[in-house]
Amino acid sequence: MYIFVAFIVAAVIFVLDIITPLGVAAGVPYVALILLGLKFEDRQWFLRLAYGSTFLIIIGFFLSESYAVLWVVLLNRVYALSAIWITAILLYMYKGESLRFREAFRSSTNGHVVSDDKGIILAVNPAMERIFGYTEEELMGENITILMPKKNGMEHSVYMDSYIQTGHKRIIGIGRELVAKHKDGHLFPIHLGIGELKRKRQRNFLASISDMTEITRAQAAAEEANIAKSQFLANMSHELRTPLNAVIGFSEIIKGQTISDLGEERVHEYNDIIHTAGTHLLTMINDILDISRTEVGAIKLNLTPVDLNTLLRSAINTCLVKMKENETESELVFDDNIKMGLFDSKLLTQVLINLIHNASKFTHKGKITVSAELVGGNSVCLKVNDTGIGIPEDHLERIFERFAIVDNAMSRNHGGAGLGLSLVQNLCTIMNAEVSVKSEINKGTEFTVMVPYKEA
Repeated sequence: MYIFVAFIVAAVIFVLDIITPLGVAAGVPYVALILLGLKFEDRQWFLRLAYGSTFLIIIGFFLSESYAVLWVVLLNRVYALSAIWITAILLYMYKGESLRFREAFRSSTNGHVVSDDKGIILAVNPAMERIFGYTEEELMGENITILMPKKNGMEHSVYMDSYIQTGHKRIIGIGRELVAKHKDGHLFPIHLGIGELKRKRQRNFLASISDMTEITRAQAAAEEANIAKSQFLANMSHELRTPLNAVIGFSEIIKGQTISDLGEERVHEYNDIIHTAGTHLLTMINDILDISRTEVGAIKLNLTPVDLNTLLRSAINTCLVKMKENETESELVFDDNIKMGLFDSKLLTQVLINLIHNASKFTHKGKITVSAELVGGNSVCLKVNDTGIGIPEDHLERIFERFAIVDNAMSRNHGGAGLGLSLVQNLCTIMNAEVSVKSEINKGTEFTVMVPYKEA
């Protein structure tokens, strides 16, 4: 449409140019033609119209009836061309700045809102829909307080009225964190910065909004992790000191004394205590090292033919001592459809021993059932089920986290640094397996490991 208008305007101006004596009308009308470029999005139209005007001025020179007065005609043409190109270049530069601002405004990942001094929304960028759920059409003409809870909206209005009346900057030019309201009604944290746009007598305000939801969650998660880490270190120091005290204490008793002084039976007893304490220390250190190795990718998957039935029985036997201490029975339920398969024997054994040992610590005068079932022909479902004390529901989501401990006192009462389950998850990730848990207080816990299966 505007191109058609431009042609009509150019034609009218050209006619005026060639019929006006000495070409006096050439300058100002052609400048009006350049101003039509403001109606086009592409700023190149200023230059296109300037080139077109230049061409028409040259043609007009040859068609002018007054061409005999050469110096007058040429001077008028020079004035016209100067006015045209100065106008075109200035508008070209102005629109370039305007387009850059508009592009930055619309492409920003932060939400931007332009409002007047009464809080009426004049413009928004696409990010506002992502952050608040409102479309641009829904927000245009609304008061900016639609994006705030009622209390915050009232406070904002008071602040803005005070600034307009007194000029005292309480929120203008100052970033702050507050709560915003989504279209669906839920509240979420944002960072808000407000700047003033002054245009002669009109006062507009630009609000820049960042959604702080993910950052807030990350901060909360970091704080929880830091607390869990502190609990872990406190628990770890207890776990390390206990066996170390046993080693040092009983070794000092033995030191400098002969077997006849202590008696052979007591020497054997002390040696057993020192050996047990040392083994416990070594187990904890190995767990810490294994977790570190899994996290840096130092452990690689090594698939070899494995008799899963034999592997499961071996893992159960490894934990029999602890089961006998707690008067706990064990049972293996094995699916005969599972043949010799390709597994990482070392990693799978470590996972099962950790799960079975964990079950044996928290099960007294109960039963631990280990089962294996072929699922879909390409997976084996391994389950370790106990009738122990169970895990609180609110701890289940964090049970596999690196520094998460279900209960500090519980861990100390039953031994261990709370590293086993974190290691289990890391090892399962290496094996492309999935581990899950369900539990009920005072009824028991069931860990499930889905392992890829391929017959050897």
